[in-house]
Amino acid sequence: MSIPLSPALLIAAAMALIDDEEAAVTPSCLIDRFLRMACDNGNSGWSAAFVSFVGYWSHFDKRAGRSSWPLPLTADCDVLGSFAAECGVLAEHTADVGDIYLLWCPQRQRFGRCGILAERPERTTVWRGDEAFRCEGIDADSDAAGSAHGPKTLIVKRTLVPPSATA
Repeated sequence: MSIPLSPALLIAAAMALIDDEEAAVTPSCLIDRFLRMACDNGNSGWSAAFVSFVGYWSHFDKRAGRSSWPLPLTADCDVLGSFAAECGVLAEHTADVGDIYLLWCPQRQRFGRCGILAERPERTTVWRGDEAFRCEGIDADSDAAGSAHGPKTLIVKRTLVPPSATA
């Protein structure tokens, strides 16, 4: 019997790996473990590898010897985006606690970062009246400002704007 998908399990596993204020960085041996599991050398960052790691292990059934985590184990956010699009679950206008969010990089024309929604997002509007979601996300490969390629795993306040709103 496999473990049913559970946002609570995913968030609990991710929260266990949050760096506290005093921690200098997420230990490199742990980041290496995320990347090894995702079969990646780290050239694309490690936010997706973190999501893969906590998703897989939060849904691992020891007796069955497998995980019920449905997403591909990858360190590439674009792979997660393509998978979600193929499965018809890539959503721009809905979000809920435990969802995986993907951040679009317009310069590279691909998804460049991802994280886990730690709370139910609040709908809001931003410039020009575009729809957005204000939320707290669990971000790996981040810094205190939520920027990419940082040394920590943190809870980051974000305003997520669907790509269609920025086009």
